[in-house]
Amino acid sequence: MFRLEFRFLAAIIPALLTFDVTAEAGNTTPEPIAVNQQPQFKSIEQGRVDVLVDSIHQDIAKKKFDRARLLVTAAKEGNAKACNLLGWMFDNGVGVKKDSKKSLKWFESCSKSLPLASYNAGVLYIDGRGIGQDVGKGAKLLEVSWYRSSPSFRNHMKQIPIRLAYYYRKLGDHESAYKWAERAAVLDAKHGKYLVAKMLIEKTAPEDNPNMAFEYLKSAVSAYSAPAANLLAWSYGVGNFSKRDLVLAHQYEAIASKINPRVVSAGAYRWTYGLSKEKQQKAEAMANDWISNHRKPEPLDFRSTLSGIEKQFK
Repeated sequence: MFRLEFRFLAAIIPALLTFDVTAEAGNTTPEPIAVNQQPQFKSIEQGRVDVLVDSIHQDIAKKKFDRARLLVTAAKEGNAKACNLLGWMFDNGVGVKKDSKKSLKWFESCSKSLPLASYNAGVLYIDGRGIGQDVGKGAKLLEVSWYRSSPSFRNHMKQIPIRLAYYYRKLGDHESAYKWAERAAVLDAKHGKYLVAKMLIEKTAPEDNPNMAFEYLKSAVSAYSAPAANLLAWSYGVGNFSKRDLVLAHQYEAIASKINPRVVSAGAYRWTYGLSKEKQQKAEAMANDWISNHRKPEPLDFRSTLSGIEKQFK
């Protein structure tokens, strides 16, 4: 590694004498990087540049920034990993002054060659960070990220199909929404399976499958989805899947309330009407048992840009 860094530094040290990460990354709009563009380093192969960038990435994770300026040269010479890392640093204010506008420039400059950079740029457009909000453009960037990525990348980027499912659902494009919801359901129960079940129950899905809707709702509730618990309560209350069961309906609306009171407040229970006090208490005891036996998972982060997909599962 020392020999590697020596060769790398020997090749670029003249240029680095005038570089400052903050100034260079902020005052110069990076040139777009073509999908198959080869790096301009003559003394070092692309794979070895990647190794060095990964090493610098590890330094930054430990709050060590003495080699961070090397990222500017690597990025300007075509290394997409370095480019994405610079964008992440600016968006999160890590080692540099926080500036999402500069961040977006770096992400966009390598978005065609690195799916993660396309995802990060999409997040900024959807959230309106660094630029005026443009949800449509952000959604397209998420699609580019998904379609150009590997199966391994997709397995750790469940946010993409979830966001796209809700995006197309809001547009009224139910066919596209369901397509993305199905992809999300493979990776995520809380959001993906809930949305598939909801569309099936609402009859906005291109198929009719009540058994799958029921099973997906139960999976989503187990993943701590308050909307799924509330929808399951309604389903039991009206007899959507089977004979009406008001005890189970009240149990699941109580579960929804305990998971997220904003979805169902305890003072707005619908399914206690007609239940004896004894049956209400039974349903609420069942809800308490359910809560005590299910661990609340970490919420999925939809707003953060990522320096690498490892941020998702460490």
